[in-house]
Amino acid sequence: MKKYKEITLMSAFLCLAVIMIHITAVPSTDLTWGSAAHTIIFAVNKALTFAVPGFIFLSGFKLYSKYGGQKMSTLKFFRGRLLKIVVPYLISVAVYFVCMFTVGWASFAKLPEYVFLGTLAAHFYYVVIAVQLYLLFPLLKWIFDKLPITVTVISLASTVIFNQFYWFTYSDRFFATYLFYFVLGMLLSRYKIYLKTKLFGIISTAIAAIVGVWHFWTLYNAIATNVMYKWFGIANVLYVTLSIAALISIFAWISKCDAVYKPASVLDGASYEIYLYHLLAVTFIQSYVTPRLALSISEQFMLSFVVIYGLSFLWAYLKNKLITYKKNKKTAV
Repeated sequence: MKKYKEITLMSAFLCLAVIMIHITAVPSTDLTWGSAAHTIIFAVNKALTFAVPGFIFLSGFKLYSKYGGQKMSTLKFFRGRLLKIVVPYLISVAVYFVCMFTVGWASFAKLPEYVFLGTLAAHFYYVVIAVQLYLLFPLLKWIFDKLPITVTVISLASTVIFNQFYWFTYSDRFFATYLFYFVLGMLLSRYKIYLKTKLFGIISTAIAAIVGVWHFWTLYNAIATNVMYKWFGIANVLYVTLSIAALISIFAWISKCDAVYKPASVLDGASYEIYLYHLLAVTFIQSYVTPRLALSISEQFMLSFVVIYGLSFLWAYLKNKLITYKKNKKTAV
């Protein structure tokens, strides 16, 4: 499969964005509402809501880049997803469970729910969604190869419906709620619109900025005044879609710079493990370190920022070194 540098860059960026969402979660609720610090933290936290849909988009893009328009071994595909995605997820669930069971935050009775619904940690829902989309992919690819626009329109309708008009328990873990982002990845993989004209990126970025400012200012005021934000779901789908389009266009342009691409590729190589485990470190800092050191909200944020990002880059560096060492050793033999 062809290596798309923009996908590597986007994956690395989204990994950092997910971390930022979680280290700003507490300040965005605990800082004084209306203060400058709270407004900034709130804006950053909400502006990055494209992160998980972005990962879903990347999955659709990469899978269709590899399998689109050709026959695929369904059994081999599922085996690959099992080893690369499901097994690491199950290991991480086991690690989180041991840690949380030790302090009384988890129970054996809920273990099936933790595994299949991803409720043990806030970010595990992404894996649950991804697995559903992987199971659907062979059929979805077959239809998309023949009717790409029809599939795109239906997936958009599905995502809008389940974001705006219809909710149910665990609908945030239902693949149809995010289906459009996955199909959007397939669509851009097939047609490469973002590479054919600079206007795609310019227009997407400009509109995403305008929609984002309006969307999150409206949300901020809705929360502050306890007034319902009626069209939040549709606005959010629009913002996320435009942000994804803008990001892939921006990274396609930046990918020409090796000084940016090389460190991003190192981070991308460890992005899944970082995604799975970073929240464990965030929780440890918030639940044990902060109370013992009597840190303020700002100090807690700074500590989380330095430690979590530091550990993430360190792990990515060490993993890259280990992979390089194994490759060199194998070549030498």
